[in-house]
Amino acid sequence: MKLSLEPTASYTFPADIHAIAHDEKVLTIHPERANWLVLERSEYPIFQYLEQRHTIAEAMASFDKEPVIRVLTEIEAKGFCNPATREASPVSPHQPEQCVQPPLLPLLHVRR
Repeated sequence: MKLSLEPTASYTFPADIHAIAHDEKVLTIHPERANWLVLERSEYPIFQYLEQRHTIAEAMASFDKEPVIRVLTEIEAKGFCNPATREASPVSPHQPEQCVQPPLLPLLHVRR
């Protein structure tokens, strides 16, 4: 199955995401959603970069393509940013916990 993401999209994560390093993995926990990602230690800087509101295209230009695709796939496949809470507008001060991303367009294809 292919997932299409808008390259100019960015994610907004809540400030209280926890990261726990263990061996060569980093468990990244989203406490409001009781959800988590398991990333390789080498992939965690990509997640941090995306946390800083960098776009998908910026991440693809700043890191190797395959690890970026894996991090994006993890975020989407695990519902770390639940599609039901995406909005096309900036984060509202009344909803700071929501993940925000513009509507999906078929521009970047990620294989799951």
